[in-house]
Amino acid sequence: MPKVIVIDAGHGGKFPGAPVQTARNSGIKGEEELTLAIAIEMFHILKERGVIPVLTRWHNNELAQYLPVDLKRRAKIADIAGASVFISLHANSSQRPIDTAEGYEIYHYPDSLEGQRYAEAIMDAYGKAFPAMKSRGIEAEEFEVLRETASPAVLFEMFFANNPEENKWAAEHTKEIAAAICEGLIEVLAPASPMDINSIMAVNMKMAKGKFI
Repeated sequence: MPKVIVIDAGHGGKFPGAPVQTARNSGIKGEEELTLAIAIEMFHILKERGVIPVLTRWHNNELAQYLPVDLKRRAKIADIAGASVFISLHANSSQRPIDTAEGYEIYHYPDSLEGQRYAEAIMDAYGKAFPAMKSRGIEAEEFEVLRETASPAVLFEMFFANNPEENKWAAEHTKEIAAAICEGLIEVLAPASPMDINSIMAVNMKMAKGKFI
């Protein structure tokens, strides 16, 4: 069976995510920009590693006009693609527009042993790649994108978007961040066998054109 990783670049379009406009006016990049940049880097890395990557979005766009529907569509893409694992990329944010809060943390669905395995592997790979960063640990949560997917799923808060230092660091190290996350995913994912990837690549083509399947 093909090994498929669905990469969800969190937020986008009318749901921009963190930080708030005050911080954006200070030159800080938005969560939706950074998650997309890292997701695209992951796509290229995974493709080279013999895994079929599928992105939920290729542009700065929402997947629906209403947030609950948007979130359900992200999970639906994973199910349609036959995901082996689903990862939703995010950047954390604290209460204040600009803050010194720092670090990374990851979530899996409660009682999902496979989700927990992926979470542990990603945290381990990320920690090894960026030993100076603060680990905020692993938590179990019933976030909609974790609950609605049939596959194991994780939601990764990679850094703090409203921390100017971490925001700038992330913008300058999208390839390195993507590579670390991919290492964690591949450690758990069984090796892929030779396959015809045309059907899955067609999903990516539709997403690139802004069409939902």
